[in-house]
Amino acid sequence: MTSEENIGQITRIGKDRYVGKKLAPFDYELESSVARNVDKVMRRNYSEDFPYAIFETAPILNRFLNHLLERNVILLEAPRFFLQHVFHTLKGEGFQNVLLHPSREEVFLYAEDGCILLLPLVSKAPIDIFRKRITIESLVLDFLCSPILGCFFEEAEIPAMVEEALTNYKVRFNTLRTYAKRRNALDRLLHYVPEAMRALIDDNETNLHTREHPEDPRRIQG
Repeated sequence: MTSEENIGQITRIGKDRYVGKKLAPFDYELESSVARNVDKVMRRNYSEDFPYAIFETAPILNRFLNHLLERNVILLEAPRFFLQHVFHTLKGEGFQNVLLHPSREEVFLYAEDGCILLLPLVSKAPIDIFRKRITIESLVLDFLCSPILGCFFEEAEIPAMVEEALTNYKVRFNTLRTYAKRRNALDRLLHYVPEAMRALIDDNETNLHTREHPEDPRRIQG
């Protein structure tokens, strides 16, 4: 038996646990020409196994916010040791509005529409290393822990954002728990997880789809 079963609109989310809806895989395409060009430059200049992840604030966060963001900023996460090299690569390719590891104040002051924020990738973050995309697990922890991503929403919006993510998308709860521990944020995560779902974080046997990920699980770092 696979770790996920759909019977009509019923989805198995763990051992003897089901939800009465069909959960969606978390996936996205890059929408702006700037983001697509950044991705092309990264793929051209770095090896296939170089870990980085790219996403845009408006298309991603607007899935979870009641108010819609109009300013679209590109977040590019790469290993901390290579940030300077990536920065100079992007500048050499003609990208002008690039902020290297900015502070919150710098984001508020200078992150205009189309700006590229170059940020350190958390070690062993659960990203899709082939497609160079974030996963729902990494995004949920960024809701809670990333001071830069937090520039685009209010603290009061976090509970609804976390609930939206966990109840509408296929989540690997073992991965979510492990990554939360790595970022010293498990207690914070449990504080925001809907009470009915907290056992999914604590139960070592529970996993939304460890093996039947919508993408090949070998592609997922972490």
